[in-house]
Amino acid sequence: MRQTIATIPSWSPLYPLGVHEFRDTENLTLLCRTRPGLVGELLPYPLTPTGDYLRVKWSRVGRVVDLTGMLNMEFILPCAFEGEAGSHVPLEYIESDMGLCVGREVFAWPKKGGELTWEQDGQGRIHLECRRNGRTLITTDFTPGPPAPASWPAAGPTFQVRHLTTPRQDVPVTAEIIRFEFPAAALREPVHGQATLELHDGPGDPLEFLGPLEVVAARVDFTDFDFGPGDVVGRSELAA
Repeated sequence: MRQTIATIPSWSPLYPLGVHEFRDTENLTLLCRTRPGLVGELLPYPLTPTGDYLRVKWSRVGRVVDLTGMLNMEFILPCAFEGEAGSHVPLEYIESDMGLCVGREVFAWPKKGGELTWEQDGQGRIHLECRRNGRTLITTDFTPGPPAPASWPAAGPTFQVRHLTTPRQDVPVTAEIIRFEFPAAALREPVHGQATLELHDGPGDPLEFLGPLEVVAARVDFTDFDFGPGDVVGRSELAA
């Protein structure tokens, strides 16, 4: 059996390679206005900022690989690479070790493990929490209602940055830029409403410096999408 870093141990891999099919996924997304300059502080070189806002997205996945009901949440930043506008994920919390490891090892997704809660009542109200190391880091409450007047900017492709390095401190680091597209199909009309967001620091999880974040719009989408390996579209050498 062929051994690769993505499937070690080869006789008991943690995750399958190839395209991962996400089905019956429910996403609660918050569009947030940030303080000027924050997005540029969070983006890795050579990505550049294209706005003073970010998205906070909570996801409840109906099915992917052999998992059902998986939860995750991520921050999404507006950016550009070589003139093409898109998005970048600087941080994600996820409750699956499979999703955590394949994201970090293959897709250059900065993921951390977390304990996530998604509670929803019969009126469509949703309460969400993300905890890690015994601390509640992020909470969101959503109430269905009329759509906010804010317009949702296009997300575009996603650009992630993988740093290729060695233990030697005198060897330059290579930044590999990977471009992702997510073919998606909407399952039904989105649900708009109002939402709140609270961020708290935890051990090894500084989040309060991201604030203040003003939630200007919120909606719930229902989609199927495919997550493939992406394409390397650039490389930059960083100083040792």
